[in-house]
Amino acid sequence: MNTSPISLYIHIPFCAKKCPYCDFNTYARIEHLFSPYISALNLEIKQWGQLLGHPPVKTVFLGGGTPSYLPVKLILSIIDTVFHAFDVDTNAEITLESNPRDFTPQHAKHLSTSSINRLSFGAQSLNDNILSILGRDHDRATLIDAYENAKTAGFNNINLDLIYGVPDLTSEIWAQTLSEAIALHPQHFSLYCLTLEKETPMYLALETGKLPRPDEDLAADQYIHAESALAKNDYIQYELSNWSKEDYSCTHNLQYWNNLPYLGLGPGAHSFYSNTRFSNLKSPTQYIKLIHQWILESNDKPFLHHLKGNPLIADFEVIPKNISMAEYMFLKLRLNKGITNDEFHSIYHDRFTNVFAKELPSLFEQNLIFWNKNNLCLTKKGRLLANEVFTSFIGSYLQDTSN
Repeated sequence: MNTSPISLYIHIPFCAKKCPYCDFNTYARIEHLFSPYISALNLEIKQWGQLLGHPPVKTVFLGGGTPSYLPVKLILSIIDTVFHAFDVDTNAEITLESNPRDFTPQHAKHLSTSSINRLSFGAQSLNDNILSILGRDHDRATLIDAYENAKTAGFNNINLDLIYGVPDLTSEIWAQTLSEAIALHPQHFSLYCLTLEKETPMYLALETGKLPRPDEDLAADQYIHAESALAKNDYIQYELSNWSKEDYSCTHNLQYWNNLPYLGLGPGAHSFYSNTRFSNLKSPTQYIKLIHQWILESNDKPFLHHLKGNPLIADFEVIPKNISMAEYMFLKLRLNKGITNDEFHSIYHDRFTNVFAKELPSLFEQNLIFWNKNNLCLTKKGRLLANEVFTSFIGSYLQDTSN
């Protein structure tokens, strides 16, 4: 088994209300499953901890869904189970995704006594009209109150999620939103361009003309403005969508972008471990039902054996070397520091300049990538057109496979 530190993602599928742009594996109006779900989740945590030999854990991320929607005692039971099942580092980063509406003074006070040391608020905007378009159940005042409640309770590592590229989000509203958010002095920002999947209510509203289509050029301008505004206020951009004060980058997300192992727990959660990618079934009801059919066998059998015999696993794939190299490239290029030939060689025993000799010249010619000393990085243009860069790596190997 892999003995290097791993990260845990713990999925909480409950929401008081599902946002119209969300296509995550989340559900509203199933509060009656709170207790049976947490019992099943804690059992899965224990099973994996035993199976993997209680490996060291460097980060824990409770996401969803809305983890803060759970009663505090259930949140604490999850954390307690994690600490008993895994060797959690003393300085582990433990994040709770939170809805501003949930974060009352009492809620904040109770959570502050736990091992949770990082909060991520789904702010999305500080403009009430934009929050209404996004279908959020909080307003600007509620967000500010929640943020102050968290600070008063002693939390000093707080992220704010914001969304740009939203219908009716003008440059002026976006600039005001950023200005007000920066004035709160959070340690971290995650900024995401609105992306709508088919069958989401907001996608259907755009298709039927009930909402105006977002302007892609305006969204790019909003991203560029954010880069400038955050830099002026001493936020360091370390990844395409993430900025932090010094020493406050998100260790959990860096685990993903550095292509390091992580274990996803709960319905629909994804994992990457022992060069294998796998995910759980999506239905919370089926998850609760089938967890008791997972009979843990001795851990001296091959890792893949346990995936094949686990009723919670929806699918798994051992990643071929060519796909692994392509994924490594685009994950590392998401980071502002980029990637070096030395670190690529240490894993794959080859230089990426050799492996991707066909793809790199065109990306240089289009001014999408550049050398920063020994590091290959995205240019400013490359950050705006990052998907084109990433597709060039994956596309080449998909083409090779088809041939």
